[in-house]
Amino acid sequence: MFRLNLSSPKISYKYKVKAPIGEVSKAIFNYQNETGSEHTYEFSVSHPDIAFIETPSIKLSPGDKVEVQVILKAMDKAKQAQILVFVEETENCKCEALLFIISYVL
Repeated sequence: MFRLNLSSPKISYKYKVKAPIGEVSKAIFNYQNETGSEHTYEFSVSHPDIAFIETPSIKLSPGDKVEVQVILKAMDKAKQAQILVFVEETENCKCEALLFIISYVL
């Protein structure tokens, strides 16, 4: 048996990030387990051609906080991009999204 979740994830936070043109860079955010039990969180991105998560699966005890690193791939020209970072708590099928607005600059 499998469960299919068709609802759109809630955007919890918005981040504005500047990244240098032609270089790989990082965007870092903190994530905390705000529940009363241990959970495994899965992180993924909407546009893997632009970014990826350094550690996509993290197990957190109640109240634990972790820094999550979004690795931004090098872009060859100035532009703006938007990606969603999805956070899924697999045991309870909960999902949220973080919006990253990335400006590639000289």
